[in-house]
Amino acid sequence: MNPLPKGEDLEEVFSLEWERKESNDRVVQWQGRWFQIGTGTAVQPGQTVIVQQRQDGSLVLFHKRQRLGHREIERPVRQTPPVVPIRSRRQSKTKPAESHPRKSPLLPTRAARSLR
Repeated sequence: MNPLPKGEDLEEVFSLEWERKESNDRVVQWQGRWFQIGTGTAVQPGQTVIVQQRQDGSLVLFHKRQRLGHREIERPVRQTPPVVPIRSRRQSKTKPAESHPRKSPLLPTRAARSLR
């Protein structure tokens, strides 16, 4: 039997790994669970994070072989932009028919001008 090379960790060798992207709010999602990454880490939003599941079921997060501090959260609170109603073409800047100058009852029509 050969000895284990220096620096090798059997826990890491016999673990399962998944790649995930960190969101803008420093959250990583894995199998319906959310993990908040600590603020003192070098990982930036959008970069790849490795989620490693050990044989005992514990999870470890890595970025470029650096172990990341994290905590599981219920669900990230996301800021949603306010809903702005979209104007339809019918609600555009055209004036209603009663205020249109050609249809105003105060102005003479062609038929009325020809009677003069």
